[in-house]
Amino acid sequence: MTSSKHTGNLGGLAVADAICQNLASTAGLPGTYQAWLSTSGASPSTRFTKSTGPYTLVDGTIVTDSWNDLTDLVGLPLKHPINKTQTGSVLSGGPSTLVWTGTMADGKADTFFT
Repeated sequence: MTSSKHTGNLGGLAVADAICQNLASTAGLPGTYQAWLSTSGASPSTRFTKSTGPYTLVDGTIVTDSWNDLTDLVGLPLKHPINKTQTGSVLSGGPSTLVWTGTMADGKADTFFT
């Protein structure tokens, strides 16, 4: 989750990915970062490299053990909410923290709205 807020018009997935990557790089985080967003032609399930290892927050807290656990609609819930930005700031719940990604929990595009 990024610390910056944006309107729905980011200029496409490549621009959204660049925002995520730039914020992560500025925060000193290693690796590749992409936006959890979908369009009618692409989604995290089709464009992300799927880790077989754990997905963690910036402080190392495990969110889930693998891509399959992250996107499993029938399995256990996440081990920890995704509630920290690239800087480690915690965002609490409430209407001001809701996001629209066009993506279902399984990483596929929400075709109802696309």
